[in-house]
Amino acid sequence: YEDLALNQGRAIIEEAKQRFEITHAIAIHRIGALEIGDVAVWVGVVSAHRYPAFDACRWILDTIKADIPVWKQEYYEDDSSKWLSNNG
Repeated sequence: YEDLALNQGRAIIEEAKQRFEITHAIAIHRIGALEIGDVAVWVGVVSAHRYPAFDACRWILDTIKADIPVWKQEYYEDDSSKWLSNNG
């Protein structure tokens, strides 16, 4: 599963380089326990101008959330928990 997600992530970055005027991009998705408000995904992009960088960041994040299955376990105040997938 991890190799599949990494390969999909690399493909998304390569496609972003084709779609937008950027020279480099990276995305990091956290794993493990996170608190409410913690950064789960970080995207960085290098380009000569800011607008292609902003557009590429938005596209990369939206595509990661849509195309790469990510499971998370949510914990609730009543001590119950539930596993959820972004691909529903």
